[in-house]
Amino acid sequence: MVFTIHRYIFRDLLKTFSLASLVLCTVLGLGLMLRPLQQFSVDPIQVPSLIFCTLPITLTMVIPIAALLAATVNYGRLAADNEISACKSSGISLWTLVYPALALSLLVGIATLLLAFHVIPSYTQKFDSILTADAESILYRNIEKQGNLDMLFKGYRIHADNAYPEEHCLTGVVLYKMDDVNSREVEQMYAARRAWIYFRPGPRMNEILLRLQSPIGIVGNSYWELQDTTFSISVPNMWRDDIKFKNLTDLKAIQEDMTLFVPVQEQLDKIHRQLLAEKYSEWCNRQLREKGFLDVLQQEHRLRIHADNCILYGLKKEDKKNQSDRNRTVLLNGENQEPVRVDYYHQKNDTQPERRFVAQKASLFLASEFQNPAAILTLKEVRATYRNQSYEISHQIYPFPDISLPEEVLDASGRLTLQEILDEKEPIPLYQAEPTAYLQKLVAAVRRDCRELQAEIRAEKHCRLAFGVSCVALVLLGVALGIVFRSGHLLTAFGVSFVPAALCLITIVTGQHIAEQNDVNTNSGILFLWSGILAVMVVNAFIYRRLLKQ
Repeated sequence: MVFTIHRYIFRDLLKTFSLASLVLCTVLGLGLMLRPLQQFSVDPIQVPSLIFCTLPITLTMVIPIAALLAATVNYGRLAADNEISACKSSGISLWTLVYPALALSLLVGIATLLLAFHVIPSYTQKFDSILTADAESILYRNIEKQGNLDMLFKGYRIHADNAYPEEHCLTGVVLYKMDDVNSREVEQMYAARRAWIYFRPGPRMNEILLRLQSPIGIVGNSYWELQDTTFSISVPNMWRDDIKFKNLTDLKAIQEDMTLFVPVQEQLDKIHRQLLAEKYSEWCNRQLREKGFLDVLQQEHRLRIHADNCILYGLKKEDKKNQSDRNRTVLLNGENQEPVRVDYYHQKNDTQPERRFVAQKASLFLASEFQNPAAILTLKEVRATYRNQSYEISHQIYPFPDISLPEEVLDASGRLTLQEILDEKEPIPLYQAEPTAYLQKLVAAVRRDCRELQAEIRAEKHCRLAFGVSCVALVLLGVALGIVFRSGHLLTAFGVSFVPAALCLITIVTGQHIAEQNDVNTNSGILFLWSGILAVMVVNAFIYRRLLKQ
C-alpha cells in the first residue's frame, strides 16, 4: 500500500514539475536568444538549433524552482483534501509520505550538478560552434546592413563599403586597431581598396585572416605604404571564454595551466609583444655601440642607420595613457643632437648606397599584430639624395615598412613562459636594461589576474555544488510550507517559500563574489556561500519538528 501511495504522489509531482519546467524554459530560452539575434545578426534558420543549445542553461535555473512549485502545490493539495490526515490515521508517518518529494529533490539536485559541471559547458561549445561556423555569413550580413563590424571583434573595428561573399572580398576597407579591448582610442589605422577574408578554425579559438591589398598604415602623425598585409583577428566566443561555462575537466586543466584560458593567453601575448620591442631596442643599442651603425633588412633591400643610440618611447617620456603603440616605438638619436642618417642599398650585398636620407627625427615601430612581426622605420623632416642626382629632395615623412627582425630577438621574446612571469623572484629576462613601466604594469596585471582566476575557479566549483545541494533543502521546505499553508493558501505557501530560495541565491552569489574578490583567502566567501543553505536546513528542522508533533 505504501508503494502505491508513493507512486501516486510521485506521479503528481512529476506532472507538475514537467509542465512548470517546460513553460519556464521556453520563456527564459527566448530571452537568452535576444543577444545573439541582435548583436550577431544570426541567420533565422539557425535559431531553432541555438534555442536547443540554450535549453540546458535554462534548465539549470528552472528545475529547482519547478521542483519547489511541484512540492508546494501537491503536498498542499494533499493536506487540503485531508489525505495526509487519513494516511496518519492508517499508521503511515509524515516522513514516509515525504519520500517521493525527497526522491524528486535528489533527482533534481543530481541533474543540476550534472548540468552545471558537464552538460552546460558542452552545449555552450555547441552554441559557439554554430555561431562561428556561420561567422563569414554573419560578417557579410553586418557589412551589408551596417557597413561596419564595430562590436564583433575584440580590440578591432572594421569598416567596409561593400561585401562580396562569393569572392570572400571587401572593398573600401578601413581597419582600426584599438589601444585596448574596451578602449575607444585608436592605436593604428590601415586603409585599403580591397581586402580578402579567410576563416581559420583553431583548437582553442577561431581566427579571421584579413589580407589587405597594399594598405596605407597610420600611427599618430606617421603614415606609410605597405605591401599586401595579413592580420590575424580572433573570433570572439560568446560564452566559451567565461569560467562559468567550463566543465570540471577544463577547470582542473586551467588550474594547472592557466594559458589554456584564452584571456590569460591574450595577456601573455601582450607581454610577448612588449618584450619583443624592448629586446629589439636593446639589440639596436648593442649594434650601435659595437659598430657605430645599424644594419637592417627590408625584404631584398638593406638599410644602414647611422645614429648614436636609441631609446624606447616609454623610457623617454611619461606616457600617461600607457598606449601600447608608443611603448613599442624605438626613438633613434643622432650624436650631439645631429640628424640621423640612413643609407639605402638596393641589394643586400651592394657596397654603394643608392639613396641617402638625412632626417631630423627617426623611429622604429614594432608592428607585431601582423602574422609575421616586423618593424617600420619612419623618418621625419627628411632630405634625400639619390646616387645619380646632384640635388636634394625634401620629404615631410618617409617610411620604410616590412623591416625584418633578427631571429635571436624573436626567439628570446617567445620563450618567456607564464610560469616565469608568475615567479616574482625571477626578473624579466632582458639583456641589460630594466623593463619599462608599461611592461611591469602588464606583468603585474597578469599576476593579479592569475590569482583572481584561481580564486574564481575555486568559488565556481563551490557555487555549482551549492546550487545542487540547495535543491534538496528547498524542495523539503516547499513540502512543509505546502502542508502548513493548505487549501486556498497554496500560492501564499509558494510565495513564502521564495524567501528562503532568494536567501540561498543571494548568499551563493554574494559568497562567490566575496571569494573571487579576496584572492588571497577565499575561505570567508566560501563559508558565506554555504550559510544560506545551512539556514534553510535549520528552518526545515524547526518546521518538521512542529509538524511531527501534530
